[in-house]
Amino acid sequence: MTRALFVALSVTVLLAAAACGVDAQRLTSLWKKDLGLSVLTTFNAAGSAVAGDTIIATDEWGMLFGVSAETGSVLWTNNNTGGYVAGASFVAGPHNDFFVGVFTTATEQMTYISAFKTTDGSMLWNSSTTGPLAAPVVNVGVSDLVAVFFIPSLNAVVGYDIYSGTQLWTYVAGSNITTLTSVTMCPGTKYVVLYLTTGTAQAFLVHLDSYTGEPHWKWLANTQFQYVVSSCTMRTVAVAQSGFPTSGVIVFDAATGWQRFMVPTGGTMVAGLGDGLLCLAGGITTPAPGWGVICVDEDAGFTVSNTTYVDPTNPVPLTLNIEDGRAVVAVEFDMNGSSNQYTNFTFVDVATGSILNAFTPPTTATTSFYARAGNGNMVVPFLAGLTAWDINGKFVARKTTVHGILTAVARKSSVVVIYQNWIEAFSL
Repeated sequence: MTRALFVALSVTVLLAAAACGVDAQRLTSLWKKDLGLSVLTTFNAAGSAVAGDTIIATDEWGMLFGVSAETGSVLWTNNNTGGYVAGASFVAGPHNDFFVGVFTTATEQMTYISAFKTTDGSMLWNSSTTGPLAAPVVNVGVSDLVAVFFIPSLNAVVGYDIYSGTQLWTYVAGSNITTLTSVTMCPGTKYVVLYLTTGTAQAFLVHLDSYTGEPHWKWLANTQFQYVVSSCTMRTVAVAQSGFPTSGVIVFDAATGWQRFMVPTGGTMVAGLGDGLLCLAGGITTPAPGWGVICVDEDAGFTVSNTTYVDPTNPVPLTLNIEDGRAVVAVEFDMNGSSNQYTNFTFVDVATGSILNAFTPPTTATTSFYARAGNGNMVVPFLAGLTAWDINGKFVARKTTVHGILTAVARKSSVVVIYQNWIEAFSL
């Protein structure tokens, strides 16, 4: 299906109050905890290692910390993880009563997969394999939970029962498979989507049953393009394709693997899915340099809204998330013709394509990550602090002159921030 991506509409993107020097309202510190060591790894941007009210953190030697998100007190520690932090990652269990950690030794010759209790940090089970693993992706099923890993030394994808550590299945994709580029879980289903590559020779998209390891369907990708799995639902799988001569998003039927439609774009492109809509943000060159957003129906592919934003500052869309009828797009650009990179967060009405607001942090920021609290407010960590705004892009509060932020997790009305060597919570 072919369509023009964007309708030209010259719009001057408005900067929010924070860019205009408004700094009267500041984020208030609720508590601060210095762990005394360098905390190099915590949780990923999705906050998957926040198990209920417990924050899971680890230092450079593999020491685990369980920290109360309410008070900042250290609930427990565990230095018996079997490995170091290199490549460590965590996935919380479905009821927040345990979590799985992956630890790699300093030489990356051995990788440990372990499960720990959230209440006291004690180990439930431990498994090991030679060589580094890809990070785990968890698929919550009807009766069990499966963690999926790629083991390069075996050229295989392996599924573990996350409750017992038992290896359930091995999917050997082929002797020439060298990389598991991504593993994407499909919420509400038992399926995961694997993107496997063989360097420049072949690439496969595999819709896999995480209970059995059996492929549901497989698609052979064209290696002249690069692919990123944008989303996976009960109905569709959306894959971003970039390269010459055609970039865009291919939408597959989840049940059959049939290609429903493709939305072509130009330049760098990101996509997000929500409320039955697939929205794309992409860079454009005509009728003027800039970027644009188009939203289409997830099932049929018809256009719901599209528009173009003229921007001469070399914009590159980084991420797109759909929040309450808004497309929140993080766009990297050059400020005032300088070489400094800034990130602008623009809020677009997905029904009309109109800009609701836009926000640019007050200093150089290359992050595209933000965390959303239960009260609807959002917070973004950047080079020199934190800034919070509401779902319409309206400035809420800021905390400046703080450095070494690794990531942040928003809660009901607060945000917990992980720094290089301490944890601090702020009210939102």
